[in-house]
Amino acid sequence: ACAAPSTGNDQPWKWFYQNGILYLFHDRQRSESFGDYRNIASDLTFGGVLENLTYKAAAMNLSVHYKLFPIGEDQPLVASIHFREGSPAELFMPQLENCIYNR
Repeated sequence: ACAAPSTGNDQPWKWFYQNGILYLFHDRQRSESFGDYRNIASDLTFGGVLENLTYKAAAMNLSVHYKLFPIGEDQPLVASIHFREGSPAELFMPQLENCIYNR
């Protein structure tokens, strides 16, 4: 997930894991720049983060179930993520997981 592209390569995320749940937060101090007007670039980055996480989990025979939180100026929590054994066959394409580090 941390290999997702971000504006200025700033990686505007923070992670927290507790009780089987992985939390993704927006670290606004890392993304504050002209290139991230109204957090638009960061919001796109989080899509890439969740996509990479999903592909990598599928390669490990895990399915990803996440809850997205409303995007807003005062809401740093982006998503809560749960993992379960078993990967949906239609989701996993090995070539996608292999491309995560190619950009």
